[in-house]
Amino acid sequence: MGSYFSLRGAGEWDAAISLTKEPSIWTNVAYAPLSRGERVLWGRRSGDLVFAYPTGLCYGDDVIKVSDTADVSLLIAFDECRGHLYSAVLLHAPLVNQPHIYCKGATNVSLRAPSENSLHEKRMSRGLSDSSSVLFSQDSHSVGQEALTDEIHYPYVLLYAVKEGVLAYCGMDYRSCENVVRAIAGSRRPAGQSQNCGRAFGTDTGSAEGVTVKCVCQPLGRAPPPVARELHHVISDDLKRQFEIRTDMRHQAQSTNCVVFCIRVMQSLTLSLRGYDIQKECENRADLGPNAGEAVGDAWEALLKSVRV
Repeated sequence: MGSYFSLRGAGEWDAAISLTKEPSIWTNVAYAPLSRGERVLWGRRSGDLVFAYPTGLCYGDDVIKVSDTADVSLLIAFDECRGHLYSAVLLHAPLVNQPHIYCKGATNVSLRAPSENSLHEKRMSRGLSDSSSVLFSQDSHSVGQEALTDEIHYPYVLLYAVKEGVLAYCGMDYRSCENVVRAIAGSRRPAGQSQNCGRAFGTDTGSAEGVTVKCVCQPLGRAPPPVARELHHVISDDLKRQFEIRTDMRHQAQSTNCVVFCIRVMQSLTLSLRGYDIQKECENRADLGPNAGEAVGDAWEALLKSVRV
């Protein structure tokens, strides 16, 4: 991103945003509903996300239990080739005995109590006594209930708003969460464009510096409990909105994107991040620099003034 502004200047920031396509999980098929594992997609406009007391977020057969002891950070990604900005919410459970929990559901078959006529017919056909028929009737009243299986503990949960909804990713380490953001951000690169475009700007000095999607992790603080309930309110409202990269200020309340979603989560949890915090972090990074920090900081402040939970 530093190379982007070193050649083109911060004035082209608005043009870069307006030409951005909507980030989609289907671009590089990083998520597939038939192979649920670490990722759950809460679909946009579905209205099926349910809060399960005390810490569960339920969607169909999947449940993510968010730890009430969670440190919140914003994972901000920059694409230095195109000057694009991406953001995701990162929830870290620092206590080993209070992790995030992901449960993949399995539903048992429900049994219905047979009618008196059916009991009589079965008794006559099988030669069962009256006592055995009574026992059979009592057993038949047991109803199968949904059982949660494959319960796995995770220290990290990443929430990332995409075109189709909100992607919840459960990770064992920070690097895996960062790679999710990099993958979705990098997938928006036009066909045929290299992952390493630093050489085009004369800044390619090595494989590490040549990576075009770079991430900054900005800690916000400890989320006030109950975390899951607050997240349910914000996410449920956000899933009803239209995903837009850029929208008129008059329609801001009806639209969302990955950055606006993060700001709404931050405000709901009564946490704060200002533009100068991001700017300072970028200035301390040789791979980003002050030009990128100034542009991103100004954009963040403009959104803070317009976005409301």
